[in-house]
This record gives sequence, structure tokens and C-alpha cells, in this order.
Amino acid sequence: MRKPGRPKQEDEDKRVLLIEAAKQCFTTMPYHKVTTRKLAAKSGVNAGLIRYYFVNKEGLYKAMFLDMVQTVTKEIRELVAQQTMEGFEPLFRCHAKVIYKYPEFPKLMFKELQGEGICQDYLIETIAKETFGVFDKAMSQLKEKGKLKPGVDPKFLRLSVMSLM
Repeated sequence: MRKPGRPKQEDEDKRVLLIEAAKQCFTTMPYHKVTTRKLAAKSGVNAGLIRYYFVNKEGLYKAMFLDMVQTVTKEIRELVAQQTMEGFEPLFRCHAKVIYKYPEFPKLMFKELQGEGICQDYLIETIAKETFGVFDKAMSQLKEKGKLKPGVDPKFLRLSVMSLM
């Protein structure tokens, strides 16, 4: 029997398993039908780890959205850091990879952004915090390389690209 307390290092992978289970469950079932027991069973971990890592089901739900947004922006951050942005294609490719793996995710995100979910404000804040800076840097690089017309409003461009995604 395990002693109570902080999970061991190998248990850190269980956090990832829980987020993966959340992606699968929340994209296929309504929020209220997903229980912590279902999430624990799907991930193969103890339900108590949901409380440890995320406080509750809502915390795991929010962590799932943060993970999805960071997955999309990770590759773009790398391209921006290497100054190899040549167009919008990498942005759409990153997004398409996530959508291919979780085809129901855009519907879930759309519901949240329309206010039909439980964390609209969190999601908007997360998207802004995680994407706006890297997007603006990418746009600056494209502008410097002559890939954008002069005078393009970066806010409208950001809104246009994000709405396409």
C-alpha cells in the first residue's frame, strides 16, 4: 500500500494520461455526463490524482483546453524563434494535426466560446495569453519578409486567421 503524500516522479506521466482521457471524453460527451470516475477509468489512474493535479473535474477540463491551445502554438513558437515563418500554412498545419486527432474539439471550443459551456472566460483568456504574442511575432516576421501588404491591421488579421481555425 502506498503512503499518502505527493505522487512519485513516475506518477507525473499520469497527469498527461488524465489530460488525454479528458480530450477523449469531453469531445465525445457533454460535460455533465463526464464523471471523475469515467476520466480515471479512461486514463487508467486513481481518481484521487484528479484532485491532486487539477483540484476537480473543471480544473482538468481547463487544463485540457490549455494543453490543446499550447499544442497548436508550440510549433509556431519554434518557427518564430528560428525566424522561419514564410506564410500562414504552418499555423493551419499545426491546427489541422490537432483537429485530425480530435475532430470533435472545434465543436467543443465553439460551444464554450458561445457561452454554452462552463469556462468561456477562461478559454478566451487562455487563447489570448497563449496565442496573441506568438501570432503577432509571426505577423511581424511575415511583414518584414514582404509577405503581408503594408497597412494590414494586425488585430483584424489575427481575428480573421483565428476564425478560420
